[in-house]
Amino acid sequence: MQNEIEKLMRPRYEVIAPYPFSPYKVGDIIEKIAKLNWQVKQRPVSCLSEDDPYAQYPHLFREMEWWEGVAESEMPKYLKNKFSSQVLEVDRYHFNESKQAFVYFKNREFVEYLGEYSPATEAEYKGEGK
Repeated sequence: MQNEIEKLMRPRYEVIAPYPFSPYKVGDIIEKIAKLNWQVKQRPVSCLSEDDPYAQYPHLFREMEWWEGVAESEMPKYLKNKFSSQVLEVDRYHFNESKQAFVYFKNREFVEYLGEYSPATEAEYKGEGK
């Protein structure tokens, strides 16, 4: 489960604009797969720096939220609030056309914005390891 969370939290960028001699197409997703390696649609892309080379060009590359492009069946069952560190069990997710995402938690009557949460493990939910 921890590997699944690490995969979800890898930096990813969507190419949003063309530029001269670009190896990318608008709409390509660039994902970090190792320290100096990124990939586009399973095609490796070399990077000569440990720094994130895409963050400095927000007019060309849009940093994606951790849940974007992830099938609902692959979404985590537990989420941790970024502000309180409280871990909750997910009832269901709701995604809309404007790339916003919301989550319904079990035993709660309201919906919350997914951007306030990050993936968590069942062990974190049960309070193990504290």
